[in-house]
Amino acid sequence: MSYELGGLLLDSYEKYVSALAESWMWGDGLNNDDQVRGFFEEYSDAQLAAELFDGWLTEQNPHEVTMAELAGAMGELRGKMQRQPAIPA
Repeated sequence: MSYELGGLLLDSYEKYVSALAESWMWGDGLNNDDQVRGFFEEYSDAQLAAELFDGWLTEQNPHEVTMAELAGAMGELRGKMQRQPAIPA
């Protein structure tokens, strides 16, 4: 089964949930890495997942993504951002 998000086909449910988190954190291109790092400094994974869930998925959630899955995806994304060095401005 494949999953679609913003015209991108993903080959697993886990990749779909991760893509949801990434797309939301970067605001579909409106936010940069520094802003995303700031969000992670200010909010927990659960808080970010709740914002995503309440803001994006309340009306459209075709794959019934759960808050726990979103929080897990936020944690994975947080880890990626922590491993990636910030580029000085």
